[in-house]
Order: sequence, then C-alpha cells, then structure tokens
Amino acid sequence: MAKKRTKKIVDKWKQKEWYTIVAPESFNGIELGETPSDDAGKIIGRRLVTTLRDLKGDYSKSHIKLKFEVYDVKGQKAYTRLVGHEILPGYLKRNIRRQKSLVNAVVEVPTTDGEKLRVKAMIVTKNKVTAEQKKGLRTLAEKEIWMRGTKRRSDQVVQEAIFGKLGAEIYKKAKKMVPVGRVEIRKTELAVKKE
Repeated sequence: MAKKRTKKIVDKWKQKEWYTIVAPESFNGIELGETPSDDAGKIIGRRLVTTLRDLKGDYSKSHIKLKFEVYDVKGQKAYTRLVGHEILPGYLKRNIRRQKSLVNAVVEVPTTDGEKLRVKAMIVTKNKVTAEQKKGLRTLAEKEIWMRGTKRRSDQVVQEAIFGKLGAEIYKKAKKMVPVGRVEIRKTELAVKKE
C-alpha cells in the first residue's frame, strides 16, 4: 500500500509582522494602534477610526469620531493622514429642540492637495425661521465652506471642522441674519480619491 501524503499546514499568522499605526504630526504622531500584515504594501489604504477623546484625553470630545488612512510604511511604522470625521448622531439630536429650525448644507469642495472633500454642516436657530431665511443660511454656509476649503489642504479643512474653527466662522456671519443657537460641521469625508 502506498503511503498517504500529508500536506504541511502553514500558519499564516506566524508569517505576519505587526506594524504600529501612527497619527499625523498635527496629532503629535501618537500611536493609534497596531495591525498585522505579511506585506507592508498591503497596509497602505487601511483605515482606522478613533475618537478625539482617545487622542486628546478629553472626555468632552468623545462624540467626535476621526478617520485616518495609512499612506506610507517605513520599517515597522505605518503613517496615516486625516481623511474625515463625524459627530455621533446622538449628540446632534440632543441639540435640536422644538421651536427651533435646522438647516443642513452639503458642499463638495476641491482642496489645494488635489482632493475633493465633502463637508456637511448643520445650523440650529434659536427660533423657527422662514423658508427664505433657511435658504439664506444654507447659501452662507456653502459659500464659507467653499471659500475656506479651496485655500487649504483636505486635512487642514478637517482639522478646522473638528476643532470648531470652521463652524465658528459660519456662526459669526449667520447670527447677523437670524438668532443662531449653534453651528456644527457634522461630517467631512473624501468625495473622490486622489489618482
């Protein structure tokens, strides 16, 4: 009788190496986590989501999710860039009450680094406003996002959204039109990937 050949099983996990995922310099290059891979090239393009609270240690920022994407690997370190953010829906709902109006604006803006960034803003007024006033607020927000976005890199626009600078600029101008309660940039994301 012929002997049966047994296949040697190769443990793929043992072939993989661990890479440290690092935040951009604007977040002090802190460690975001680790990822395994058998090829460093396979890590490029991987995305990681974390909260601003985890990065900054500020509990009041736990409602802001940040999205990072690996763009380069050197040695055992995988370097990321900030590609978007999102404010959790529960936080947004708590800020909308009766007898107030909600105005949403969505803009796709080309940035100086060749990306197209989709920015979603939300304006909450102190009182109910007319359809005409809503239209005016939406137009104002769209113009402000476009003006600032076309003069900055995509990561700079996302950072201005996260830390409230973009929302504050819209708020300053919007409150001259109607009483405004708050302005939030609720989401940013890459609309078109760079070729």
